[in-house]
Amino acid sequence: MESKKFYNFQTSLSPPFPWEQAQELLNNYGSPLYVYDGDRLRQTIECITGAVSYPRTQFRFASVTNGNIALLKIFRSAGWGLHANTPGDIFLGLQAGFNPNEIVYSGSNLNRAEMIQVLDWGVTTLNLDSLDQLRLCCEVFINEVSKNNPPHLPHLPHLPHPPI
Repeated sequence: MESKKFYNFQTSLSPPFPWEQAQELLNNYGSPLYVYDGDRLRQTIECITGAVSYPRTQFRFASVTNGNIALLKIFRSAGWGLHANTPGDIFLGLQAGFNPNEIVYSGSNLNRAEMIQVLDWGVTTLNLDSLDQLRLCCEVFINEVSKNNPPHLPHLPHLPHPPI
């Protein structure tokens, strides 16, 4: 009969600091506790960024995977944008210093209040999941957002009437 091998946690996964310090952090903050190595993250971001030589490449961190503002700031300082799936992801990105034009929103089933909020924050790149969401976005933009804060869209030709 083959014996099962169990890994000794202390020898297989070592934190980047002494175990005593890890225990102190757990005592102070509780478990689970997530500790990140900012220098290692910066190196990884640099490696990924450098792996693509196309000059117009734009990297975006999917904030749905981790909304830690300190981590988002590291991605922001590396020149990455943000990919958000919820209004909450957008909010965290704005708190981390992302400009609204650096945020791509891809979500589903926004209600009217959420659509107003996303557009009021100034996010202009949205991937919408249905014609109903597109209609809501246009209606909210025309009737709510543009009346209070007319957009500056120099790349679009002058329109004699509002878009439909």
